[in-house]
Amino acid sequence: MTSPVNKGFLSLLLLAAAMTTACGSEEAAPRPNVVLYLVDTLRQDHLGVYGYERQTSPSIDALAQDAILFEQAFATSSWTKASTGSLLTGLQPRQHGAVSRNNPLSGDTELLSEILSALGYYCAAIITNPFVAEHWGFNRGYDHFEDLGEQVATAGGWMQIHAQEVNERAFEVLDDRPPEEPFFLYLHTIDPHGPNDPLEPYDTLFTDTPRPPGIASKLDKPAQPMQLRNTVALYDSEIRYADDQFGVFLQGLKDRGLYDNTVIWFLSDHGEEFLDHGRGGHGTQLFNELVKIPLILKLPQQKHAGQVVSTPVSLVDVLVTQLDLHQHPRPDGLAGRNLLEVLGPDPDEVPIFLDLNLTKQELYISEGIVLGDYKYFEELLPEPQEYLFNIREDPGENRNLVDLRPEKLAELKLLLEMQRATEQSGLVVKGIGGKTSAGDSWNMTLSTEGAFVDVSSTDLESGDRVDYEVGGSTVTIRCDLSPRSDSAAGKGRIPDEDTLIIRVDPPDARVFVQPYKADQAVRMPIYLGPERKKARPPLDFVGNDDSLHVEQLSTLFTQAERNSMGSDGDVNIPPGVYVVRLPDSPSDEIGIPADMVERLKALGYL
Repeated sequence: MTSPVNKGFLSLLLLAAAMTTACGSEEAAPRPNVVLYLVDTLRQDHLGVYGYERQTSPSIDALAQDAILFEQAFATSSWTKASTGSLLTGLQPRQHGAVSRNNPLSGDTELLSEILSALGYYCAAIITNPFVAEHWGFNRGYDHFEDLGEQVATAGGWMQIHAQEVNERAFEVLDDRPPEEPFFLYLHTIDPHGPNDPLEPYDTLFTDTPRPPGIASKLDKPAQPMQLRNTVALYDSEIRYADDQFGVFLQGLKDRGLYDNTVIWFLSDHGEEFLDHGRGGHGTQLFNELVKIPLILKLPQQKHAGQVVSTPVSLVDVLVTQLDLHQHPRPDGLAGRNLLEVLGPDPDEVPIFLDLNLTKQELYISEGIVLGDYKYFEELLPEPQEYLFNIREDPGENRNLVDLRPEKLAELKLLLEMQRATEQSGLVVKGIGGKTSAGDSWNMTLSTEGAFVDVSSTDLESGDRVDYEVGGSTVTIRCDLSPRSDSAAGKGRIPDEDTLIIRVDPPDARVFVQPYKADQAVRMPIYLGPERKKARPPLDFVGNDDSLHVEQLSTLFTQAERNSMGSDGDVNIPPGVYVVRLPDSPSDEIGIPADMVERLKALGYL
């Protein structure tokens, strides 16, 4: 007798087989096209298909009838770069590297576009948000990558690039593609992103007295009722415009005979807060209005149409699902799972991880986890606070259970700690240049009496080099530290940061920094540990020296130092090489209370 799990797996194999060209078969169905249609800053609970009372989303609601709707879908963060990086790499923010404002995607990551391009797909992207531009490494693997904001004259003009322009360019590109190749299309529209200043007649769709623009991040505290209603109404109007344009896009696919054989992912990167929990905008907290997103998957020939999934899922699951649909091996280390595996009865519940590290007016750092009905997150900065919610019973997250459910709190905190131990950890060597000096270079040689067993980079650029052998005793670093323009803000320049995470074996082996060579023009000072003890080579230290220890790399610098919005003449972080150590205990070495071991085993996490 076939179990439900086996039936689901068999269904998946049959679907993947039907979507893959069979060798020697002239009758095989063509490979499916793939579309990622992302609407920036779209919170889930403002769509009709998720229960919203306003008519904001008839086109999105109609797609859900042909597709699988995920009710409990979570972004990995509450701002664009970190979250979209997870979507396109299948990795958590700390794994793909684009975790904070100044960091690009790691060159070691592989984007979905790169994988599909290698499979013979024509890959195109039309984007509007500067945080997913070439500047941050999001352009890899595309035959056509177009940032519609590049030609915008004003710094904030990219927020007024409308979905109609995105759709028109998309079809111009698709109509000009090689007709024999299947395509992958990533569209990133931005209309609901503030400031919300809807086009006519949308500006009066949900209010008779529009007072644009509506800017959630500038709402008065405490909220003024009329201002709050107006801001939400204008946001909803932008959603309805985006929805109508999405309907135009879907019709364009149908008119070209492409709809039935196209995998369509409709989703967002994060939501928007209207003082729901005391703040406005996004990128400051991890409450549901910010990290709970729409996620809809339409399969070829509308397979599984109308199915609704209530199991919590994550943006990191998208890439894994797409690769499995193509029967393509998953690269090692991916964080997600195949979403088709949660369609059957009693699907497994897996932890969903959340991460926020963003400097705006202040530095905001939070980390969290969703598991089944419960969600825990901890805000580290600017206001240390812990939260625990039963999000099934309390989706608005109004009742903090931290003091009422100590066992659940301990369980989720432990799982979060275990996850962090598998991400960036070890010895961190971080070179930082100045804002104005071009041509600075970072040249350093490290050696050890033990062995360097792993060296990974989070934000190196082309031309930067790190030479080492696994198990070797020497690491040579040659990096350019010329500043970059702040393409997101259109103001000033930001220093280049090149970061290496190094594991040394044994952990207490000594590490030596060799003297600079005579021909190295820039001899950068070295700052050791969170106290930033200034030194110059030659010097040595123990790889796991407690004096080097920091819990969070993002807290190494003060808020004023991290502010990249100053003038070109400001140098906030002193240029130099910073050496610290992040926790590097393997997850199986974390102390777990005996009574919790059995509970976690029963849940399948140990």
